[in-house]
Amino acid sequence: MGGRPRRSIPGAARGRGWPVLRLAVPTAVADEVVGLLAGASCGASSEARDGGLTEVRVYFESLGPARRAREEAGRVFERLGLPTGLPAPCVEQIADEPWVERFQAALEPFDLGLGFRVVPRSARRAAGRPAGRIPIRLAPGRAFGTGQHATTALCAELLEALVRPGARWLDLGCGTAILAVVAAHRGAGEVWALDTDPEAVAVAREVVDANGLADRVTVGVGSLVEAASRRWDGIVCNIELPFFLEHAADLAARLAAGGRLIVSGFLDRDAELVADAVRRAGLRPAAPRTRGEWAALEATRDAEP
Repeated sequence: MGGRPRRSIPGAARGRGWPVLRLAVPTAVADEVVGLLAGASCGASSEARDGGLTEVRVYFESLGPARRAREEAGRVFERLGLPTGLPAPCVEQIADEPWVERFQAALEPFDLGLGFRVVPRSARRAAGRPAGRIPIRLAPGRAFGTGQHATTALCAELLEALVRPGARWLDLGCGTAILAVVAAHRGAGEVWALDTDPEAVAVAREVVDANGLADRVTVGVGSLVEAASRRWDGIVCNIELPFFLEHAADLAARLAAGGRLIVSGFLDRDAELVADAVRRAGLRPAAPRTRGEWAALEATRDAEP
């Protein structure tokens, strides 16, 4: 499975199968459809069919996100002007298979950003600390949310550049909390890692503990509501386009004067939409960073006069 596996924890689904969103789309737009629908998924797969169509399958941990993706699929079809005669997207439950173990058994350490190396506990090669890189240890049995996706790498690089010693940072929609770990290692004095999925939070705690950062990284179930109790020097949020278009003002309101917002999880061609949203929210966006078809954006809340 591929796609953008930012916040999923397939190991938690063992024993109860997997919800999968199935849809058939013209092959020319299949990759674009995956990019628009797989943001909160475990990953996606595609297979060519007759008639110039591709069957896309997007895998989820639970039925709620799968059903929301099905509703979003209808809006995507309209936005892309797809033919009305296509099969209706549907959600099915498929039997569990040991994909997690198979994936992680083959996963090797890899570099993240300029100063980190992600080390799965199952990696066959010794981790080491090449060229002074700091290891980030993953929890066992969690194949996805490993940090290999371009959006995670872009966020990590921006964190390396923007985190200041003693600063307070929020990792919103933290998934496995890799970005929270990066912020803590870069000197943040306090980091909150929040996710609305309790299973994601359980894994995030494992990752934080495995990296010896439980004293500086607080992991919990929550969203912007729970983060409203304080102003943050920085917020990193690697989710998906609709979230930023809807909540740009809420994110801006939770930044301290001079605070920095890092957002990713959207395609390069949508970066200007995000920039406009944060600009309307009173933030000053910088030029987006891109990697392949994906983008990340940094924005600043100006200091109070």
